[in-house]
Amino acid sequence: MSKRTNGNIQKLSEGKYRLRISCGFDDYGKRVQVTKVVYCKSEREAEKMLMDLYSEREKLIKERGNGAPQTLEQLYGEWNKNHVSKLAVSTQIFYSNYWNNYIKKYGSIKLSTLKAKHIYDIINSVDSARNKNAVYKMLKSMLHKAKSWEYIATNSCDNVETPKYKAQEKQTLTEEDIERIIPLIANEKLKFQAMFYFAVLCGLRRQEILALNWSDIDFTNDAFKITKAATVASGKGTYTKETKTKKSERTLHLPQILKITLLKLQNEQNIKRHKMGDLWHDENWVFAQSNGKIMDLHTPTSRWSDFVKTHDLTPITFHDLRHTAATYMISHNVPISTVSAVLGHANITTTLNTYTHVVENTKEEAIKVMENMFAKDKKEQTCDTKCDTEPKSEVV
Repeated sequence: MSKRTNGNIQKLSEGKYRLRISCGFDDYGKRVQVTKVVYCKSEREAEKMLMDLYSEREKLIKERGNGAPQTLEQLYGEWNKNHVSKLAVSTQIFYSNYWNNYIKKYGSIKLSTLKAKHIYDIINSVDSARNKNAVYKMLKSMLHKAKSWEYIATNSCDNVETPKYKAQEKQTLTEEDIERIIPLIANEKLKFQAMFYFAVLCGLRRQEILALNWSDIDFTNDAFKITKAATVASGKGTYTKETKTKKSERTLHLPQILKITLLKLQNEQNIKRHKMGDLWHDENWVFAQSNGKIMDLHTPTSRWSDFVKTHDLTPITFHDLRHTAATYMISHNVPISTVSAVLGHANITTTLNTYTHVVENTKEEAIKVMENMFAKDKKEQTCDTKCDTEPKSEVV
């Protein structure tokens, strides 16, 4: 390798050279070097190319010397390391899949030249309205962080229309379904009965159900509290973490039918624990495996699916039981703020957006309340008018 004050030249093979120049040090004191492989006839020609590269040194220092990401792929790496890594494992997997499937092929786009056109190009290459919407939101989040980290001055997604995507209306059980399920569920194992009641009566997520400890159940005051949520990760299995949002931590009323089921389940679990002795993992889970460890996160979903198929019920998912609870509350005039609190949503807007179709239906009933009031008033006026116009009998 030839050493020079303005850089180095390394001959790789006949007619192929590697050029290297120093661009000073990054913010952490680490030397930043720029390399470039060139093809030329002689080392003299390579030296001329080195001088040309060195003449761009100031520009390169500005672009790379501070370690700032220059391409969309480099930004994804920064975003993944400094932001996504702090999110739930399932969210990390979600973003990773969308990057690999839809955005990675555009990773070489330079942030300095990224425009709305590039965002549209990426979105238009995606296969469905739902995925287009998700890719757009992911890019907007990445660029929002890049702007807050002072890597870019503007977020190109701000100049792009959000891809329209209307989520399907949530599937719920009908009253006929529930009437049919009541005697069927009573024949199931106590664990499954309790899971069903937590979901359909209280609107809990499966993650919240499986994270319940017996210490979370207050049988004296007919209440229970949600303080954590279960999740799953490859190689780690099911474990608990903080709830989805701070408002997901909540205390709710314990319905009598659920209370009775839980007391039976607790007694059944105590008998099993005493029989197993040291083989029982005393971790205090309400929904435990046969050895006392936390139940697998996918069990409620698969068990409910089997139940639905066995009894030929309306094909809804276990999570749709939560939607059933919310739908019935709203349609029976429970204030939306109360429903939001029961569901543990971060804000009322989330509840409104999720159950727009239900809220729309209740608007008609709200107007009818006023309509009936005016109709009653009009009827009374009509009665008074009739009474005034009736001929008075003459006193004889």
